[in-house]
Amino acid sequence: MTITLASLCGDTVRFKNTIKDFDQTTLIDPDSHSIKVFDPAETLKDTITNPERDSVGVYHFYYTIPEDGVQGTWRIDWTATHATRPSKKRFEFEVAK
Repeated sequence: MTITLASLCGDTVRFKNTIKDFDQTTLIDPDSHSIKVFDPAETLKDTITNPERDSVGVYHFYYTIPEDGVQGTWRIDWTATHATRPSKKRFEFEVAK
């Protein structure tokens, strides 16, 4: 049996990212963030630049999926820049009607 979890249109979801230096050990606070939310059609739905800081190197933000959102796999591209060096992570999440 396979269980797939999906958020529903209108739900608020929380995304968390732990940001480490290039040594992949030391937690760091980046100088800036660029977080882009895309729907399954690759349409940019939102850009977030100020996630909440939980502690050194640990950030989160909330996103409310639009009521008229498209069902399918959504994507978050999170770029954290430290000392002019960008680091990128991609997150995917399912949305159902």
